[in-house]
Amino acid sequence: MQLCPHKLKHIQEISIQVKGTIIDRTESFLYLGVTLHQSMSWADHIDSVCKKINQRIGLIRRVRNLLPIQARVTLYNTLILPLFDYGDLVWGDKHNLAIMSELQVLQNNAAKVLLGLLTRSSSTQALKSLDFKPLAFFIVAPQFISA
Repeated sequence: MQLCPHKLKHIQEISIQVKGTIIDRTESFLYLGVTLHQSMSWADHIDSVCKKINQRIGLIRRVRNLLPIQARVTLYNTLILPLFDYGDLVWGDKHNLAIMSELQVLQNNAAKVLLGLLTRSSSTQALKSLDFKPLAFFIVAPQFISA
């Protein structure tokens, strides 16, 4: 059976059944911790990651006066860094400036919180003093292997 694209334009909705159970259509869903969208946009996933990172930066901000710098960096490495890393081979693209700038701002904010700096202080200096590399250094655009 062949499907012709011009015939598919007229189909408004497809109903899929598996063993008599109708599969509901959804715009996005969470699969293995990555939010997939029907249009293959990563906006929902990035929004979810940003929300989690902001919550964890807030946690570190609240306890930063109680902990030495090394303990704060350990908190960053265990609570925040995995959120940047998880699934980045799927959604990460260092050439997508919208995604990368949003995530880089969060890394910059985290570095300033770790050091106890004001929000208007230099992000570059904060990253350098913590020996953090920008996210674009870690997130690699997927490369396809040809046989």
